[in-house]
Amino acid sequence: MSKKVPTESKIRLVIPAKSEYVGLARLTIGGLVRNISDDEEVVEDIKLAISEVYNNIMLQTKAVEQSTVNLVINIYNDEICIDISCSGRDLELTALTPIVWSEPRDRGYGLSLITALIDKVELTQGPLNKTTLRLRKSLIV
Repeated sequence: MSKKVPTESKIRLVIPAKSEYVGLARLTIGGLVRNISDDEEVVEDIKLAISEVYNNIMLQTKAVEQSTVNLVINIYNDEICIDISCSGRDLELTALTPIVWSEPRDRGYGLSLITALIDKVELTQGPLNKTTLRLRKSLIV
């Protein structure tokens, strides 16, 4: 792990919940992670997880104008922690239980993919009872 960014850093991003901004979220967080970890697999895992979360948010906020995706990125010595919430509408992530792949579904595979890519995925209640999805990924190779 290279230490190009000071540890114990906190970065906040507020991005419109629109499809044209998913690339901005991916590239911003991917660039940040690339500056603190030499492991390209860690970078790609986090970028893919962010894409899945963002896609889920966009599906839920289609009818809500002015919705934003709020990302708080905390960098620690050995891990990155990303808190993701949405203004305009609460995230509808009811459980982190594994899905049964043999049962046909229209939705729900994204959260299973996220839990496979990220070391620890948590749902928390933040201010005003807003649901926050917390992603934790180790930076140690």
